[in-house]
Amino acid sequence: MMETRLAMVQFGDYRAAMNARERNEPEVYRAQYASMDVVSSIVRDGQCLVVCLDTDPYDEVRGNFHLIGGRFDPRSGGFKFIREARRSSLQIVRHLAGFSPSHVIIRAPGWVMEGIGSWVLRRKIPLLPLFADFFYTRGLKDKVKNFRIVRLLNDARIPLVANHNYPACLSMVRAGVHARKVVPYDWVPVRRPEESPEKYLEPEDRPFRLFYAGSVSRDKGVGDLIEAVQYLTDEGMDVRVEICGGGSEMEDLSRLARSKGVGKRMVFHGMTPNREVLKKMRAAHLTVVPSRHEYPEGLPNVIYEGFETRTPVICSDHPTFVMRLKDGVGCRMFPAKNPRSLADVVKAALSNQEAYATLSKTTLEAWQGIQVPVTFDDLLEEWIRSVSEKRVPRVLRHSLAESPLPDVR
Repeated sequence: MMETRLAMVQFGDYRAAMNARERNEPEVYRAQYASMDVVSSIVRDGQCLVVCLDTDPYDEVRGNFHLIGGRFDPRSGGFKFIREARRSSLQIVRHLAGFSPSHVIIRAPGWVMEGIGSWVLRRKIPLLPLFADFFYTRGLKDKVKNFRIVRLLNDARIPLVANHNYPACLSMVRAGVHARKVVPYDWVPVRRPEESPEKYLEPEDRPFRLFYAGSVSRDKGVGDLIEAVQYLTDEGMDVRVEICGGGSEMEDLSRLARSKGVGKRMVFHGMTPNREVLKKMRAAHLTVVPSRHEYPEGLPNVIYEGFETRTPVICSDHPTFVMRLKDGVGCRMFPAKNPRSLADVVKAALSNQEAYATLSKTTLEAWQGIQVPVTFDDLLEEWIRSVSEKRVPRVLRHSLAESPLPDVR
């Protein structure tokens, strides 16, 4: 049997995750270590090359893993972006060629899939596009942007294209990817709502505690959250907000909070282990997910975790969210980019004990509604088997061509 030589190209720092795990540190995000276990199992008797796209440079061998990191992701726009993307693609291709992979997984669309995926197909190497990204189709600009990658994903040499959960998959189909090859996946649940008690508003439990986890940026709606807290404070509501996550805009947004007079009501913790995120979420009254439409959101882990801890979610009407969530069932929704509406929805959720209890109770129903039948484990293991047995992957029976969801075909 041929040795499995798996190459993966992805964002995130695989070396840092390995280091953290060896030090028995908690994982940074949901199912991080479980995902690494799946990869380790696949290459147990083989080799794995992992190229990380946006880290400090490194080139290191850990047992049967060869880890490469670098600043491959272009920082510029326009024609300079194109030049930088081509240069990075050539660098990564050289790493792949030196490794001689038997299988390749590409975990980022855009220039990564276009530049590297084309090379993989020309070399007749089995390729799995494995994304967690939303494909926008808002007009001519998006259509032009999507044209090359859609054509590549529809190539007959790629039988399976995976994306995280139904909304992101549906966005690919609407962009032009054939529904018969698009399969939604998710990670094996590590927690269930039934394991946490339902929440109730207690009259003496003040201040009201809001929680946010994710990239700290304006596109993720953190600026809108700050303005909403200002509205609530001005109206006499005693609110505190804990924010977990990092990003280049964190200091700027912290200054914005101070300038709005709510700096002492908002704590920016920076990058926080998942264990601590869950602890803070359990202590919160509400989890807030205020993403603006322009952020290429999948179905973020924080929504799963809000439901799993029975903490009602306040979320925007981002296209991804409205496909799978129902206002009033485990969550309340507001128009994105509208701090006034966000404040009103938060106030309404925290002003009625019965309504709040219903939101917490229905987090179970909401959580059940976002599950999918194919797990990350199933997907990778079946794809590897299908390549070995020279057949189509059986997970294609869960493709969007077979899905009962509306507007999928």
